[in-house]
Amino acid sequence: KTELTTAKTELDELAKADVATADKTTSTKTAYDAAKTAAEEAVTEATAVINNEDATPEEVAEALAKVKAKKAALETAKAGLVDKITDAQKAELEKVDEALATANLDGKTPKSVEAYNKEIEKLQAELDTAKHDAKAVVDKGEEATKAEASEAQVKVAEVKAKLVEASKLLKAKPAKTELTTAKTELDAL
Repeated sequence: KTELTTAKTELDELAKADVATADKTTSTKTAYDAAKTAAEEAVTEATAVINNEDATPEEVAEALAKVKAKKAALETAKAGLVDKITDAQKAELEKVDEALATANLDGKTPKSVEAYNKEIEKLQAELDTAKHDAKAVVDKGEEATKAEASEAQVKVAEVKAKLVEASKLLKAKPAKTELTTAKTELDAL
C-alpha cells in the first residue's frame, strides 16, 4: 500500500494545484477540468482502498493503476492548456477591413492611379487571404488561440505594409487654380 499512498498523494497535490485557466481556450479548459475531476475521484477511491484493512493485493494494484493513469491524464491536460485570443487581438482582427482598406483615389493623377491599381492586383490574393484568416480567427470565438491570432496579425501587418508602399505610387493632381487665374489675366491683356 506504500506505493499506492505515495502515488495518491502525488495525484492529490497535482489535482489541488492552482492552475490558471481563465485565459485558456474553452475546449482545453474543459478537458483540464474533466481530468482534474477524474483525478479527484481516483484520489477518493485510492483513499478508500488504503483505509480498507481487508483490501486485496488486486484491489491495491487496480487502484494504483487508476491513480497513475489519472495522473498522466491530468498532466497531459495541464500541458494541453492553450492561451485564448486576447481582447486586444480580437478587437484588432475585427477591424481587418479598415486596416486593409485600399487608398482613396480622389484627386490623384490617372497614371498614378493606374500604377497603384496594378500593384493592388498583384497584392489581391495576399489581401484576401489576410482578411479571410483574420475573420476565421475571430469567428472561432473562445476557441481562437493567442498563437493563431498573432499569426493572423502578422499577415495583416505584412499586407498593410505592402498597401502603404503601393499608395506611395499615387500622385496628387497639381492645383491648377493659380495657373488658370494667371492665364485668364494674361489673356485679358
